[in-house]
Amino acid sequence: EFSALVRQMVSCREELVAQLAGLGFTVRNPSANFVLVTHPVYSAEFIQGELLKRKVAVRRFQDSLTSNYVRFTVPPMSGVELLMKGLREILS
Repeated sequence: EFSALVRQMVSCREELVAQLAGLGFTVRNPSANFVLVTHPVYSAEFIQGELLKRKVAVRRFQDSLTSNYVRFTVPPMSGVELLMKGLREILS
């Protein structure tokens, strides 16, 4: 049962990473249940604020190494679709 959950999370993470890369995000090598991303045009603060308006909470760090990164927890596939819908709206 646990290994099935892990496989599902990895599958969702791979899909999330692929879609984020397709929107121009740089994704730091994920190996956990979250991905750390930055965008070359939009600031992490802007992305976080716009997602919050859409009732999507993400984490943003403010230290010097990750100040322009957003952390997305890997959701189930339905959550990946909702997150990507919101990001496409924000980036368009």
